[in-house]
Amino acid sequence: MTETVKPRLRALAFHPLTPCLVFGFFTALWHFGLVVVDVDEAFYGAVLGNQPLWEFLAGQYARWSSRTVIEFFLCIFSSLPRWVWRAGAAVLALLLLAAFAAQRLAARRPLPRLFYAQAAVTLAGLGYMLACPGVKLRSAGEAASYYRDFAMQSFLSKAEAGISGALGELFLDRNLLYTLFFALLAAAVWQASRCLFYRLVCLAPLAAQLTLGVLLRHWRGRLPALADAVTAARGVGTVHVSNCNDPLAYLPFLLLCGGFALVCGCVYIALGHTSASFAALALLLAGFCTRAAIGFTPASAVSGERTGFLFAACVAGCGLLLGRQLELRRPWQKALAAAVVLPLAAVQFISLWEI
Repeated sequence: MTETVKPRLRALAFHPLTPCLVFGFFTALWHFGLVVVDVDEAFYGAVLGNQPLWEFLAGQYARWSSRTVIEFFLCIFSSLPRWVWRAGAAVLALLLLAAFAAQRLAARRPLPRLFYAQAAVTLAGLGYMLACPGVKLRSAGEAASYYRDFAMQSFLSKAEAGISGALGELFLDRNLLYTLFFALLAAAVWQASRCLFYRLVCLAPLAAQLTLGVLLRHWRGRLPALADAVTAARGVGTVHVSNCNDPLAYLPFLLLCGGFALVCGCVYIALGHTSASFAALALLLAGFCTRAAIGFTPASAVSGERTGFLFAACVAGCGLLLGRQLELRRPWQKALAAAVVLPLAAVQFISLWEI
């Protein structure tokens, strides 16, 4: 009986879909840990009982937001029980389509007909968003409520705030999905390269995420200056009018950018000069851009974890490609993987209410 079970378990462990299931599991954990905004749920959940859906969406487009498709589903799902909502946009698609086109053209391969249809739909959606009159009204309202100095910020200041917010979410948040991704990235680099320098450097993102993200709350009182820098990076950026002439003020931003560059380099080392490496980097950068764009909105200081969902999903997709390359053939490798994955899953389950 045991001799029959072992080959089945081995086949299951090395099945091409296994990494997808693992990352799907942890993405679901991350999703269940999101804070549900009761005010938003109550607002959208009451729409269907008060007015026709098309009338509500037209009013939202005129006065508030171009997220018509998202709000369409919000009105439906928010009217259902909460467990349905728990289980449950165009810039990302454009970036991925551009990356796909660049890869095909670099390989001197023609673009499929479906690409032009996808690009047309995406561009139409982008035009729909840019033409939305409600966006300007909403931006003015959010600036008055959350960020009165937003109109005085330069393009570079907004870009710095967006980039710092995105990278702060990656390195400085208590998000175990990113912890698992960095652990997987380190394992993939150790498998792909025998260079000691690469093997040591690839551990830096994981160490930063553990100390400044997962475990920061346990020791932040000992280094208040560092804790303040972490808080600023996750809000409206680390460089502002009062410190822009101080060279040290740029250090946290440069460290965050250097850390992200290191992550991209490690992905390339792990996957090599392959199409999988190109796809992983394109996915990672596209997700990062969607989160960094939040710096150009007045709500950048109050945006919650839901804002970074696309970034997290892209990180998980990049991890999928890494996981497909990972080989766990020796017993100690399997034991190490279990020692990393199982405690993370347990901690994520236990601390859902804290995230």
